[in-house]
Amino acid sequence: MRGIYILALFAFVLTACASSGQGTAQKSSFSRNIITAEQIATTTAQNAYQVIQNLRPQWLILRAESPVVYSDRLRLGGLSALETVYATDIEKIEYLRHDEATFQFGTGHTGGAFLITTKAN
Repeated sequence: MRGIYILALFAFVLTACASSGQGTAQKSSFSRNIITAEQIATTTAQNAYQVIQNLRPQWLILRAESPVVYSDRLRLGGLSALETVYATDIEKIEYLRHDEATFQFGTGHTGGAFLITTKAN
């Protein structure tokens, strides 16, 4: 009988912990690898470079090779291409580390990649 009480207590604690964790995960929409349109709206940035500079400056740390910029899965070029994308057109910006970028797009991404999704898509 004592074993049933212990098992029931364990199940209760496990259920309580699991449900409180789910609530926290659903409330938090912050991701350190993604900048959303809602976050962009809180800035005065004019283009994608300024957005990143304001919200995730660590993404712009100089590396041996420049990150590659993609907009709606089309390759735009290097870091300077970020200045050609208007902040008001951006739905989200995602940063991929070099290993993730190389896996998705192949070689030539040792500096990582910026994936910009525009509101038009």
